[in-house]
Amino acid sequence: MKCTNCATKLDEEANFCPKCGLKRGEKPTGESNMVLVCSKCGAALKEGKKFCSKCGANASETGVMKPKEETTAAVNNSSEEAYKKGKAFLDIDDYDNAIDWFTEAITRDPQNVNAYIYRGDSYFSIWKNINIDDFEFSDDFEDECKEKKKKMLDNYNMAISFSPNALAYLKRGCYYRYIFENFDKEKDNINKAISDFNKAIKLDPKSSSAYYERALAYRFNNQFDMTISDLTKAIELDPEDANNYIWRGCTYSKIERYDEAISDLTKAIEHGPKNAIGYAWRGYAYKMKNQKDMATKDLEKALNIDPDIKWIKRELSEAKAM
Repeated sequence: MKCTNCATKLDEEANFCPKCGLKRGEKPTGESNMVLVCSKCGAALKEGKKFCSKCGANASETGVMKPKEETTAAVNNSSEEAYKKGKAFLDIDDYDNAIDWFTEAITRDPQNVNAYIYRGDSYFSIWKNINIDDFEFSDDFEDECKEKKKKMLDNYNMAISFSPNALAYLKRGCYYRYIFENFDKEKDNINKAISDFNKAIKLDPKSSSAYYERALAYRFNNQFDMTISDLTKAIELDPEDANNYIWRGCTYSKIERYDEAISDLTKAIEHGPKNAIGYAWRGYAYKMKNQKDMATKDLEKALNIDPDIKWIKRELSEAKAM
């Protein structure tokens, strides 16, 4: 026989539990610290149920009493393990398996915020890669896109509802900016993006990614001074990231500050020598300064790295014609 309060095994002659002192056979007063769980899968067993609702094991054979804090820790640990498996699949672009494991993590712990965030990322990636040629009817394509977008946003929103955090706001902001950049130029989308990036920065003022993403949102909104300000902050926080220099450099070009553009793009090339965009934008800046040889050299280098970027071909033709 076991103690009804702490599950300590009682000797046949014992009248009281040696651990908690409860009298043999008596039920504990108040809320017990113990909970009946399945020893096979760790799930809590519901009173009166013959089988575990999660793994199907016979409750009478696998049921054990455990302290609540141990059970909670076990659930959290098992959820974290499932989350890590999901993240591993996401890292190799296996989005379907990633979603399955993130869903399992959420099943084990419905408040696993990171599982929601990265399940949202998985749906985002699937949505961006949906090919209309894979569908017989355009309506089916539209329905699939809507479904994936809804699931993506639902996951980011759930993460924020459980724990407002910088990463969730950052991810949702990137979605709104992507929509504005590629599909819907409604101001509401870019305003939502900037609002989410603002919240991310407030929660994590040292996030270079948040400043970088907000800078791009400002740039697409033609707020170039704000773009440069945010990229300057991003560089301060992460001076090794070539993308920060590239975008500040091309923004300087946009407002015809070509010397500053060349300086930034040179730094971008130093940090990312195989990045075609760095050479391309520096070549463009040289072209605008009427430095034909430098422009041609950079634009040819960019095309050698990535021959499929059409606008670089156009700029190179114009540079050679100078």
